[in-house]
Amino acid sequence: MKNLFKYFCTIFLVFFHENLNSEENIYLIKNNEISIEISDIQKARLQAKDIAFYNAYSKLIEKIIPVSDQNKNLSLELDDIRNLVSDFTFKKEDFFQKNYSAKIDVNFNPQKVGELLNKFDISLSNVISEEFLVLPVHNNHNTYYLWEKNNKWYHELKKNYQQNGLVKLFFPELVIKNKFNMTVENAIQFDENSYKKILNDYKKNSIIMIFFEDNYDYKIESF
Repeated sequence: MKNLFKYFCTIFLVFFHENLNSEENIYLIKNNEISIEISDIQKARLQAKDIAFYNAYSKLIEKIIPVSDQNKNLSLELDDIRNLVSDFTFKKEDFFQKNYSAKIDVNFNPQKVGELLNKFDISLSNVISEEFLVLPVHNNHNTYYLWEKNNKWYHELKKNYQQNGLVKLFFPELVIKNKFNMTVENAIQFDENSYKKILNDYKKNSIIMIFFEDNYDYKIESF
């Protein structure tokens, strides 16, 4: 599965509800990793917080600004960025021999962010998807994998999934009991009853099926 994402895959979308609004907080930028060298723990926390604010603001802008407006300069001074922050949380702090590291979640105020963008005449692109249930189907040597533990396509997708993205994905457990609601044949044949059963089991409204097929090229003797 090396360099798997350099290959093509086919993506099928199946929606059972039209409402794509979500309660997911797109203004929460999680796990901003900070690492600094400093002797005082209190000063370290203050510096780490400010760096996290800067980094989180950049990620937020990239996340919610339409591509057509991303060439605009939305750089702000630290005090202005602080004013946009609703709250923040330190996670996994470590301080040893002047080396300080932490992960910090930063949550921005939606109203203040909206007011800022209005000043730049930017329309907020914050239509976030609901959480889609992922069905990763892997065809490997003419053998299909879906709920099996050795579904390599499932593990690659999950490993490379960016949780801060606008498309929210839910990876169901790789357990055999799921076969009672949906077999791999049901998945690739778009059996509506099976789709509804698996959605109901995981309390989701929509599914993304992502199909990956390995093909062997005899000329280059490689997949």
